[in-house]
Amino acid sequence: MKRGKKIQALLFNQLAGVTIYFTPANQMELSFLVLKRRKKKLEIVKKVEGLDSFKELTKKIGKLPVWLTFSGRPVFSKRLEQDPENNYLHRILPNAHEEDFKLDTCKQASGAVLLSVIRADVIDPVLQQLNEMGIPVLGYSLGPNPVQLLLDANLVEDNRIHIPGSILEIRNNEIISTNPEDESVRHSYSIDKDLLECQYIPSFAGALGFMLNRESIDTTPGNVIQSGIEGFIYRQLFRIVGLGAVAFLFLALLVNFFLFSNVNGKLQLMEAEGNYQRKYVVKQDSLKQEVSLKTGVVLQMGLAENTKYSFYLDRMISVMPNGITLNKLQCSPLNDKINEKKPLVFERQILMEGASQGSLTLNEWINKLKDLDWIRDIEVVWYRKKDELGEFQLNVFVK
Repeated sequence: MKRGKKIQALLFNQLAGVTIYFTPANQMELSFLVLKRRKKKLEIVKKVEGLDSFKELTKKIGKLPVWLTFSGRPVFSKRLEQDPENNYLHRILPNAHEEDFKLDTCKQASGAVLLSVIRADVIDPVLQQLNEMGIPVLGYSLGPNPVQLLLDANLVEDNRIHIPGSILEIRNNEIISTNPEDESVRHSYSIDKDLLECQYIPSFAGALGFMLNRESIDTTPGNVIQSGIEGFIYRQLFRIVGLGAVAFLFLALLVNFFLFSNVNGKLQLMEAEGNYQRKYVVKQDSLKQEVSLKTGVVLQMGLAENTKYSFYLDRMISVMPNGITLNKLQCSPLNDKINEKKPLVFERQILMEGASQGSLTLNEWINKLKDLDWIRDIEVVWYRKKDELGEFQLNVFVK
């Protein structure tokens, strides 16, 4: 499965490089480091050694994808001249069956090829077990082959490099020979100015090669690895696309919420303003009805035109003696209660209530009013004493 660098960087921004070392006593020792891409840099974020089972490995790395490197006694490595037909296995094992072995070949700058071989019955159970445990295996390297990448990139300047189970002799940035090393040694090497212990060199180199999308010249991955890679890719794509879809939906809902809030706020303001305006429309209609009713009353009373009542009142007040106070004055009062079925009838009269300092003073005013030629009659409706004053009500009928 071919992948572009940008796609690979998106899908595999973090992976574990795992070294599986088979000791002289045929024991399996596991060590790994986690390589993570941070923007344009690759960083080692975790290192663990001394594991003896894949169960322990799973507890440490979880479901991270892994790149395996096999080293130790089952791995045979040799430097050969380049073969145009890539028939390297039969050059070292003439009678071997290809299906019984796994090969890892690495082309060097000088034209030579570094070949590493392991039996399939050693590697296949490992791949199958990891696959059943749900650990996605991206691929594998054999023996010293991944270290050649570090030499090609001038990341290591040593002439001898120790890795689990082997000593690598270096000349002109190429691995020229590998020698077995049964004793466990502790060496550290400067990798781009950072020190890295020898047991992590194959793990780092294998993971780095995959991160840099370095193509091997030899192999097509087996079915177990292919299915593991595809499964991991599909999960990653589902996660990325799923998160993208969720983010898009959330953004759409957020935008929709703000738009809805904005439109709803404007709608509420418009409704409030409409209600406010409707209140005044109703009030305006009520006022129009009231004006119409009062206009009808005024017209019916004959008050729409100039009347003589202001003249009458002025003349009546002018002859009113001192000692009389008016409290109520009503011109042309209704002669009966308002009834919708009867027309309104107004009397040509002036109704007055007030108080005088005595009955003589009131009689004096009544006599003066009778002398006015436009007064038809005067009726004393009632008169009563209250304290030192006399309260009265007069009804003056005009002609």
